[in-house]
Amino acid sequence: MKPIKIFSIVSIIIFSQQCLAQTNSVNITNADNKTTTFTLTDLQSFPQTTLNVAGEDGVMHNYTGVDLYALLSKAGVAFGKEVRKQTLNSYMLIKAADSYSVIYALAEIDSFFSSKRMLLAVSKDDKPLPENFGPLQIIATGEKRHARLIRQVTDINIKRVE
Repeated sequence: MKPIKIFSIVSIIIFSQQCLAQTNSVNITNADNKTTTFTLTDLQSFPQTTLNVAGEDGVMHNYTGVDLYALLSKAGVAFGKEVRKQTLNSYMLIKAADSYSVIYALAEIDSFFSSKRMLLAVSKDDKPLPENFGPLQIIATGEKRHARLIRQVTDINIKRVE
């Protein structure tokens, strides 16, 4: 019985380390299936944006990170009037280290369609995100619930509706 318990504990530790290792970067795959990986260091070298948004605790917090519109543009995602039909037919599938995933319409962050602000946050109130939220979290204005403010982001995939 003891070997099984030890094996289980070791398996949990290894799985936990793999989840943590996966969150030190984000993979962005555009609609043409080209993947760009940004490390935490890469993200911190981009111009930083701060949004003041209520946290799960109901208190307003300053989240700082990379504007998602700018980050996706850097990864080859096109926005604006010229590609509006493609934008309206596309969505972001965002995945977390624990396999949780959420969807946003791509038009939600295109300034041609929306005034919503979104960022891939790396800090909260000038401190790194808490371990169970970070190191990367989606923060968005206009969300009534926190279900789409996905924590421990690992992947952002741009998909088109067929």
